[in-house]
Amino acid sequence: MPKDIRNARKLAEVIQCDKRAFFTARNFQRMELGGLGRAEDIKSALSVLVDAKWLQDEKRETGGRPKFLYHVNPKLRGST
Repeated sequence: MPKDIRNARKLAEVIQCDKRAFFTARNFQRMELGGLGRAEDIKSALSVLVDAKWLQDEKRETGGRPKFLYHVNPKLRGST
């Protein structure tokens, strides 16, 4: 199984257990998930979940470096 798919599965498990409406890549990095310490690994896994419609990405301008939010698909929470 490709590394990005394997990492996306780890993130999917966290998303299913966590009740947050959105995440940032940094949220996952702080969780110290095995094999997902590097920002590049987390971002590629998040990209897989965006493509699978688990997450929707949003770029927010902050006046400096933009912030990327990943909103959880409400259908995963049982609401529409």
